[in-house]
Amino acid sequence: NPSEALETNVVGSHNVIKAAILRDVPRVMFISTDKAVNPVNFYGITKACMEKLAIGGNVYAHADIPGRSKTGISVCRYGNVFASRGSVSHIFYEQARKGKPITLVDETMTRFNIPVGQAVDFVLTHLCNFQPGVVWIPRLSAYSLGDLATVFQQRFAVGRETLPVRGWEKRHESLIAEHELANTALFDADTYCILSPYLQYDETFVRGIHRVEGVPSDAVSDTTARMSTAQITDMVTAFLSECQQR
Repeated sequence: NPSEALETNVVGSHNVIKAAILRDVPRVMFISTDKAVNPVNFYGITKACMEKLAIGGNVYAHADIPGRSKTGISVCRYGNVFASRGSVSHIFYEQARKGKPITLVDETMTRFNIPVGQAVDFVLTHLCNFQPGVVWIPRLSAYSLGDLATVFQQRFAVGRETLPVRGWEKRHESLIAEHELANTALFDADTYCILSPYLQYDETFVRGIHRVEGVPSDAVSDTTARMSTAQITDMVTAFLSECQQR
């Protein structure tokens, strides 16, 4: 729903930023998605706007100037949380359990994967070790939709149907855009960070990061490490177990 996306991701985020600055909330973390990188649909555009509002809010609050504000704002950007509401896992499950074929646009499409526990830990880590004005990005593996569909097909003994290509879907996702490279660095072995050219950062923090050259291979879903069939099967098995317990 475009109107809901606008109200939640743009208007709502702007309201949260203003309220946080007004009330001196010390740490604010927004949750973003790979859909915000080079967006092709309205949802992705609103998430990209949310990121800009969040990082720009530090300029408005003067979060990088000691004594000027008590509020700092950052962003965690990551890929698909497997089994989250509206994800492809739920679509495949509903089709398969009803005995219907799994529907795919392109079996070679790839998507980043992050388990919900890892996503929570990632956000909490960067809230606890907070640095304002940073977009934090985990290094993730990915799966192809064809491989995921195959696991559901084997589990439920259903077929597969190919749908026409839809213009609002990407074949592959990215976690870092080319225009962000000038401000992108490797924070540690598992994390990238994107800084703002408009903010000043703690010197100790800046000395500890390493700038990247070119889009890293693990920042694109078709060139990062690919999940094995066994890993996907384990992931789907856990998901189906949760569905049966509901």
